[in-house]
Amino acid sequence: MGEVYEAEHLDTHRCVALKVLNHTLATVTDRARFLREGQLAASVNHPNSVYVFATEEIDGTLVIVMELASGGTLKDVVHARGPMPPAAAVDAILQVIDGLEAAAAIGVLHRDVKPSNCFVDSDGTVKIGDFGLSIPAQAQDATQLTLTGTVLGTPAFAPPEQLRGESLDVRSDLYATGATLYYLLTGQPPFAGDGVVQVVANVLGRDADSPKRLRPDLPDALAQVVQRCLAKDPEERYQTIKEVAIELKELRRELENAGINAAESPLPATELGALVRLIDGGNISGKQGKDVLVEMFKSGKPAQAIIEEQGLVQVSDTGEIDTLIDGVIAANADALANYRAGKEALFGFFVGQVIKASKGKANPKVVNERLRAKLNP
Repeated sequence: MGEVYEAEHLDTHRCVALKVLNHTLATVTDRARFLREGQLAASVNHPNSVYVFATEEIDGTLVIVMELASGGTLKDVVHARGPMPPAAAVDAILQVIDGLEAAAAIGVLHRDVKPSNCFVDSDGTVKIGDFGLSIPAQAQDATQLTLTGTVLGTPAFAPPEQLRGESLDVRSDLYATGATLYYLLTGQPPFAGDGVVQVVANVLGRDADSPKRLRPDLPDALAQVVQRCLAKDPEERYQTIKEVAIELKELRRELENAGINAAESPLPATELGALVRLIDGGNISGKQGKDVLVEMFKSGKPAQAIIEEQGLVQVSDTGEIDTLIDGVIAANADALANYRAGKEALFGFFVGQVIKASKGKANPKVVNERLRAKLNP
């Protein structure tokens, strides 16, 4: 679908997630629809939804600008720690459902619910994000943003009707939500195969195994909720988001009353908060922060200890960065002259050269601030 980068808005200094899509839309109508539907996704404003700031087309490239959630994704959590305790998985999915319900309330279908699109904030809050495939709920054509011969989405988590290019409604998002819960509980998607074609064939051709087959300790009621979400026929699934939310909340209360993993949380919020503060303070980059997060779950060590062990601390000292900048400017006199002649785009070139000279350790925020001061005396 695309590559996601951590970026900074130069005017506001806001850190954002920038998703650059790796495909193009064939017609003017498709591009206009993408931008229009992006505006619709940007209207979803809820604590359990990653905010979409903008969707744009820049020199033919489609870009989505989103809120940056620094705690990774639910896929990262499972990858680092293994399947979640039942209560923790239900807690996470209930938050995803709340975000989807807010989207549905203003007429937005997500169409790509999966663990890697469920983001974790610094306080442990789970947010559904990446509304890049969202469409108006009243739309009847599931292939509105379909490449020639390709249905967008992730086959292992997509409902059969989406893979067949049929009409979608809220029950399609509930199928994908059930598939995501299956993954949180078992560490695997409900369908697998050798390649995309085999995965699609399995989704279309057979029923999902009960999650209890991979994890016999799961409560029967929880496995039944998952399997109802994964029903091939939308008429056999839950019919509304509220319906599945009510059932999961009741199940969550039963788990707590029974003392089943009630106290366990999928995320250490205090340590996640410390990690985010280190990222926001420029001690490490967002990419390094994701690697630290995985190691935190694996080793149980605090973020600061891992950063020091791996030598990840960024250079933020203005004196050191000024020295790097002076060296880069001296080595690129022609670029400096062109920049001062009005070629503002060369600013990015200078930033890259300074970061390269520091072997990737210079704090980008400090580089931006000091470089502007030196290039614009």
